[in-house]
Amino acid sequence: LRSPLPRLQAALALATERNISSSAIMKQVEPEIQRMDQAIGDMLRYSSLDKAIKPRSQLVRINKRLAQLKDSETTEALKHDCSIDLNTEKELVVIGDPELLVSGFENIVRNAIRYAPKGTTIDIVAHSEPSSQHANGLIIVSIGDRGPGVSKEHLDHIFDPYFKIDAHQQQHQSTGLGLAIVKRVFEHHGGSVTAKQRKGGGLSIIVELPAAIIG
Repeated sequence: LRSPLPRLQAALALATERNISSSAIMKQVEPEIQRMDQAIGDMLRYSSLDKAIKPRSQLVRINKRLAQLKDSETTEALKHDCSIDLNTEKELVVIGDPELLVSGFENIVRNAIRYAPKGTTIDIVAHSEPSSQHANGLIIVSIGDRGPGVSKEHLDHIFDPYFKIDAHQQQHQSTGLGLAIVKRVFEHHGGSVTAKQRKGGGLSIIVELPAAIIG
């Protein structure tokens, strides 16, 4: 992970030499501070998920959490001139930590917004289906965008820590930990996350979680 500290120090030194006002200095260094904050935050989250933590166990209605997530991320989507569409079955329930689960889905949606072309839609689809490995079946959540997508040889690696596909990710200041955190979150809940190319272009992230039965 390349440190932004040298760039921060250079900007501050140049500003001091040229007697630039403090407000002008902050405008110059604020983007670097934000990138540093994101990098440190991602590293801490990834490190904490690497420990033998036990998520909270309570009923989580995935359909309602996804609806709340759509509402909360719509403003950010509008800033990027894209939209979010949600299509979900009712009463999709799992047992787990609601904050961790929401953070996992939030990370995927924000990543999709970041790469979505203007005028496109991010599609969130959630449904249940039977499973031979889980008595109550599975809950499947797919989050798809129409961004640049990922080549087939990289699909299995995008969840690896610090893996970056190309210069496009550098442009968007990716730390390379976002999807690695997502993977840890859903694996902690007995689930999985995979990626596949979308027909017509773009990327789909598919989350599978063991379903729970409402007593």
